[in-house]
Amino acid sequence: MKKRYYVLILGLFTLHSFVFANNGKDSLQNIIKSQNTSTTKKMAAYVQLTNELAGQNDPDFKKTADSGIKYAAKINDSVQMAFIIKNKAKYYKSQEKRDSALLYFYESSALFERQNHPLEAAEIYNEIARIYRRDEVDRALHFYDKAYAIYDKAKDEKGLAIILNESGMAYQNKGDLDEAIRRYSSSLEIQKRRNDSVGIGYALEFLSGAYLIKKEFRKSKDYLLESLKIRTELKDTFALAINYTNLGEFYQTTNDPHQAIPNVLLSNKLARKIDFLDLLSHNYNLLSNLYQQTGEYKLAYESMNQHYAIKDSLFDLQKSKQIEEISVKYETEKNKSLIKEQNLKILKRNYAIGISIFLLLALIGIAFLLFKRTKLKNDLKLKQSIIKEQEASTKAVMNAEEEERQRIARDLHDGVGQLISTAKMNLSSLESHIDFKDENQKRTFENAIHLVDESCKEVRVVSHNLMPNALLKKSLADAIRNFIHTIEKDKLKVHLYMEGFEEKLDQNLESVLYRIVQECVNNVIKHADASSLDISILKDAHEINLTIEDNGKGFLINRISSFDGMGLKNITSRVLYLKGTVDFDSEPGKGTLVAINIPIKTPYEDA
Repeated sequence: MKKRYYVLILGLFTLHSFVFANNGKDSLQNIIKSQNTSTTKKMAAYVQLTNELAGQNDPDFKKTADSGIKYAAKINDSVQMAFIIKNKAKYYKSQEKRDSALLYFYESSALFERQNHPLEAAEIYNEIARIYRRDEVDRALHFYDKAYAIYDKAKDEKGLAIILNESGMAYQNKGDLDEAIRRYSSSLEIQKRRNDSVGIGYALEFLSGAYLIKKEFRKSKDYLLESLKIRTELKDTFALAINYTNLGEFYQTTNDPHQAIPNVLLSNKLARKIDFLDLLSHNYNLLSNLYQQTGEYKLAYESMNQHYAIKDSLFDLQKSKQIEEISVKYETEKNKSLIKEQNLKILKRNYAIGISIFLLLALIGIAFLLFKRTKLKNDLKLKQSIIKEQEASTKAVMNAEEEERQRIARDLHDGVGQLISTAKMNLSSLESHIDFKDENQKRTFENAIHLVDESCKEVRVVSHNLMPNALLKKSLADAIRNFIHTIEKDKLKVHLYMEGFEEKLDQNLESVLYRIVQECVNNVIKHADASSLDISILKDAHEINLTIEDNGKGFLINRISSFDGMGLKNITSRVLYLKGTVDFDSEPGKGTLVAINIPIKTPYEDA
């Protein structure tokens, strides 16, 4: 049983719903370029502009989106960055670049989850599921389930109704019609409770399609007519046109072409009003088949011509064959005395077609080889483009993170640190002017000064860990040594060996390497329960090798993917950013070894 046309139309309607006027684009661009625009207003303009450009194949989209992502990173606004990345995914989806669209949908959903925006993440899970629904149904259902769980927790009935309809189509594609009907029915109940006439209409139409496939024709027709009644009251021309087409297909399936034809003609009338060419083309093809069933071959012939005229396609063998065969039937009905002559013409035509097919197959073979070669080149370019886009996005996020560390460090050192130091000085100056009544009062005052002094030291240690002065002024080796010296020696003995770091490296490379070492050591302190830690960092002309080994409690390697913490994930993402490799070797009770290899040539040297 063929899929109902309304499923395709819903996709087309979603794609073409992005309407954008040039004056809106110019206005938003002026807001972004203006020096007097506030940060909030400028960020909002980036989000709105990329949303409106998505799906329009506008040459300014990529440049605008990349600029918006950089600006969001600069002001540390991960939520608005996620919106722009989502718009980037929509853009690639409209270009039918499936892999790129999925990449950016995944990235934006992760950002929304981290920033506690679950409803935005649920909307993206629905988008991902739509992409997978056609050829990877089980994977699509996984994302529908994730979206449903979020909407269910938020008690968002509108979202639940949408997911029930969408996932119902997935089960229908899978062949599980009972589950599809159950979901469509649940969506219908919710929409009725919400008094959403538009939603009710779509749920009814989905139910009609499922029952038609099951050949339960009475139920299918009742649901379709009920949907038609609602849409007539709403005066929804778009939905009504599709409804009448579905009625035509219903009557075609139930072998009643005389009932089908008037409904399809009504659909055509509505489709012409809104210039719905895709539906018109589909309808004329349907009418051609229906007229053949009724023996009206002239009308069938004319309908097929209309179908291909709207398609505006070049000649192809299949089209010629259909039109010619219908034409032959029409001419046969018109004058039966020409049957023999027509048969002779058909025979000659078939010989010609046979020779044409042979030549065509030869040309297709050559074209296929050329196509495969071109496709391989294009696939390679696409993969390279995806990698570059991913590297640029990762770099922007890491740069934003590093800038935020530096800002917090400066605020701690120059702000909080100075205030505590001033408080200590004031307390110390008061000591000589206070007449203590007894030794306990004096000891309490001295303890207060001591606590202020310890607080000042702690602020200095934290700010130096966030932005080590040695890394800024000297080298990576000095920064790591200073960091190791801050570790309490009685709890963890650290043995550090570094070689080949006489010259200062690129600042970005040093910063990422320092964070990797810092993350590894902090993981040992927090989780390993170790007493000894060996760190070896060796650099030669081509690569940097880093090994970190502890004698702690270790863990099962096959459970590494189930860890909730961000430590190992942060280490892995930073190493991959430097195009390096990381290996973990550990067993319970036998400690852990982390081996990292980093090539000297890094991504930003190529930027």
